[in-house]
Amino acid sequence: MRTPKSCMTDLDKAFAVAWVKNPDPTFRKVLNLAMAKVQANAMDAKPISKPASQSGFARTDLLSWLLAGTIVFCLSCAWLLDGPSEMQALQDTASNAQQTRQQAQREAQHQARFVKAARRACGGDSAAYLLLADNSIQCVPAGSFRTLKVAL
Repeated sequence: MRTPKSCMTDLDKAFAVAWVKNPDPTFRKVLNLAMAKVQANAMDAKPISKPASQSGFARTDLLSWLLAGTIVFCLSCAWLLDGPSEMQALQDTASNAQQTRQQAQREAQHQARFVKAARRACGGDSAAYLLLADNSIQCVPAGSFRTLKVAL
């Protein structure tokens, strides 16, 4: 299908041939007016249909841009897929070591409180005790053979 632009070039050729063949000034004025009118109408006219290759190119071009944008998006988000860094692993190790130290301190404090409570229950700092299986203690006083069983 021919577009108005290609028709205009054919009309330009026809007007040029008419211009050369007829040197009359009145005819040339009419010819100039007609040519201006045809050019104005050709500029306002829209093409009736696009060539098949042109419409397919636009669709392919749009798909290419969408594909390129998707690839760029995936590559920009790829750093999220990376595992923990060495710095993060060192921080985790230090944190675990600190938690282990704190746990050991809590257990030591608990043991010290238990020893203090057991000695107090058995009669003082010089008293000895035995820890039994059922979480009770058996007091052994320093100067006697009599034992006392206390549940904590």
